[in-house]
Amino acid sequence: MKERNEPVADELRRRLKVLLWATCILYGVVIVIGGAGIWINHQQSSETHNALCTLYDDLKTRVNGTKDYLLRHPNGFPGISSATLVKSIHDQEQTLDALSTLNCD
Repeated sequence: MKERNEPVADELRRRLKVLLWATCILYGVVIVIGGAGIWINHQQSSETHNALCTLYDDLKTRVNGTKDYLLRHPNGFPGISSATLVKSIHDQEQTLDALSTLNCD
């Protein structure tokens, strides 16, 4: 009776080894794909951060430039009133406040 079960036991051991290897390979693939996903996400986050810092710097420059212009031309210029420029400054300063938590050093 023992001899009859040996081929079955050998076949079960062989299939178990195949399943073990397949599981190891699958885990390896999952780890590689997960690592690639994390790396891609990090790269995109860095690009987004840099773009927001560029926007922040540009807005500061625009606000300062518009304030300087209003000091020299308190009535605005033909077609754009000083009130429109002041509103623009206000809106851009609100955006700067929203972006103020960025660490752009």
